[in-house]
Amino acid sequence: IILITTLLFSCMLSCDDHTIVLASYNVDNLFDDVDNGTEYYEYDPGRGKWTHTLYQKKLDATLKAVKSIAPTPDILCLQEIENRNVLDTLKNKLGYLWAAAPPDSHSASTIGILSQCPITRVAAHALPYVDGDPVRDILETELLIENTPVIIFNCHWKSKSGGAKVTETA
Repeated sequence: IILITTLLFSCMLSCDDHTIVLASYNVDNLFDDVDNGTEYYEYDPGRGKWTHTLYQKKLDATLKAVKSIAPTPDILCLQEIENRNVLDTLKNKLGYLWAAAPPDSHSASTIGILSQCPITRVAAHALPYVDGDPVRDILETELLIENTPVIIFNCHWKSKSGGAKVTETA
């Protein structure tokens, strides 16, 4: 079982003679250019702030960052994607075979996994609300790696809940 929570990292997992490269990347609010009513204000194309050109620029920068990871990740955990449309765009442009995301995210941004290994099971674990606000789901994804099931938990914890002072370490 692997728990993913960081901004950007890459690691290699070895099983017998096979090595799997796993990376995690927080794409910092990669919203598409479709107004579907769930966007943060600054990424809402219906309000004139977010445009196709800005989306394309951010998408290109994200693609460049992911392509710079060497060796190329077999499994890529993503945080702060807007929706399945964004995940599928990244999947297609990066050449991944499989994708998983929580089915019904209640947040403006969500998480996802892209994989070259078959995805055999997906579950989203909803957490209780904090101060009336939804907490991001945890994405549990089971992959089949050389006939061995591997479970990855992709998490994106809310930062500074309750304000910076409450979350500062002593």
